[in-house]
Amino acid sequence: AMITGFSLVCVASLLVMAEKQDETLFKILNAVLRAMVGGPFTVVYVYAGELLPSTLRSSTISFCNSFGRLAAMLAPVVETAAVHIDVSLVYFTFSLVALAAVVASILHCRETLGRPLLLYTSQLKEQHEEDEKQPLLTRYAPLIAKWRAG
Repeated sequence: AMITGFSLVCVASLLVMAEKQDETLFKILNAVLRAMVGGPFTVVYVYAGELLPSTLRSSTISFCNSFGRLAAMLAPVVETAAVHIDVSLVYFTFSLVALAAVVASILHCRETLGRPLLLYTSQLKEQHEEDEKQPLLTRYAPLIAKWRAG
């Protein structure tokens, strides 16, 4: 869901960048783009809650949330600077950030479907060793692996 969501945000921001001539359509696409950003970030918080052991869960999510707030404070400054150069630069930057999120989602994905929530960090090492024994498709996308197998 994160990969799909961030991919759609990346493509939508490029579409908004391409459609600057019609002001009404530009505003509509801009509103749709803003709405699309909320979905993947909600999934990130749900996924992080399942991914981390209980001993690290709250502190890690809080730490990451603080950097998200810093980014939210810096975003208007960056946007204002980019708008003075070119409006397309704002959406190009937005698209690059979404693309970086897609790459990060692909590289750091670990499936938690059907697994119990971890309580301690020692269990994380055991689960990681178990994951390394499985094929990549089974490890990262078990539903697709089951669909292909049967």
